[in-house]
Amino acid sequence: MTGASVKKLSVVVPVYNTEEQLPRCVGSLLPQMDDACELVLVDDGSLDSSGELCDAYGVDPKVTVLHQANRGVSAARNLGLEKASGEYIWFVDSDDWVPDGALRVVLDRLADSEIDLLCFAEEKVSVSGETVEVLHAPCLGCGAKDGPLLLGDGLYPHSHAFRKSLCFDLRFDESLSLLEDRQFFYRLWLKAVKIVSIDDALYCYVVDRRDSAVNNQTAEKLLGAQRVAKEIYLSESCLGRPSPAYSSYVLFTLMALSKCGRECGFEYDFNRLRSELLSHPDGLQSLNRELRLKYKLLKSSPRLFILACRVKEFL
Repeated sequence: MTGASVKKLSVVVPVYNTEEQLPRCVGSLLPQMDDACELVLVDDGSLDSSGELCDAYGVDPKVTVLHQANRGVSAARNLGLEKASGEYIWFVDSDDWVPDGALRVVLDRLADSEIDLLCFAEEKVSVSGETVEVLHAPCLGCGAKDGPLLLGDGLYPHSHAFRKSLCFDLRFDESLSLLEDRQFFYRLWLKAVKIVSIDDALYCYVVDRRDSAVNNQTAEKLLGAQRVAKEIYLSESCLGRPSPAYSSYVLFTLMALSKCGRECGFEYDFNRLRSELLSHPDGLQSLNRELRLKYKLLKSSPRLFILACRVKEFL
């Protein structure tokens, strides 16, 4: 895998309280690595033994270990991005793993020195390793000009490898805890010139512990996610491809409205978001039936919308 034609790849792994899963993650990566790769472990102030495990792995010359006070996954990714020495970056979560041969496939593709962004498929798996769903790579048959959303890219950080120099002025927004990865990789897509997509599943994403993450968000966090969804929708509208960004914008706006309606002290945000959403009705026909019904209820009777939100956890 080494040689002048192969670009060096940094695999950046943010680590926080995953002492039970980290050995499987690192164990799936290190045996596949040679001088073309480095592994960057970023301990985000773990309270368990994850930090000590990282230091133990650090005796390997292919491993770089970084420690920081707990600041969240975005800050850990930003630190890893800053310190990584590779020409290309691949983010891997510490409670996931990569299948055998995945790094070879990635490096073989990155031998093309003109590639800015490499997209690939991934598997959603249970803790035991059973496949739950395959998330396919974006279809670039018509060219990348149609953008990531229309082409089916979920914009997950672990299903992309990208040129580090492409994001010299781009970092994860550390104030966000939801959609921060979508914001980063959407902006990265807009910067990339040559994008390559392969439909090989090169990542195993564990879903069991994460499916309820959205339900645990505060109003402030959902308001942040709504801002990201709005930003992407407005950008896609300017580029002449508002759908499916509009559906995502409506979804996250309704989620934020639902949370604001259930909690005290967010009346201003509720009224502001309602007025904003109702001022963008052009894509209603592209929404699914459930979103259209919620939109119509919000429009016709905001009081009833709030009551429904309080009766049911998510409208």
